[in-house]
Amino acid sequence: MSVGLRLKEVRKSASLTIEQLSARTRIPASVIEDLERDNFNTCGGPTYARGHIRTISRICGVGDTEILLAFESQTIPLSKSVS
Repeated sequence: MSVGLRLKEVRKSASLTIEQLSARTRIPASVIEDLERDNFNTCGGPTYARGHIRTISRICGVGDTEILLAFESQTIPLSKSVS
């Protein structure tokens, strides 16, 4: 499952709309929508994306480890190889 789908799932499990989650986290609704679509370009870079994932997870009452690991594996550049 992608990071975006997982974030959408935890938000819905917490019975929150995007607008409610935005108000509680102070993350703009447009950024939350983009994160849920696996578009991490509008959140200010990987550091901000990780912070948003942690905040969303905390507000929704779930652990962030699994989602952060998925984020790392989903966003590692293909040009980066392990020697």
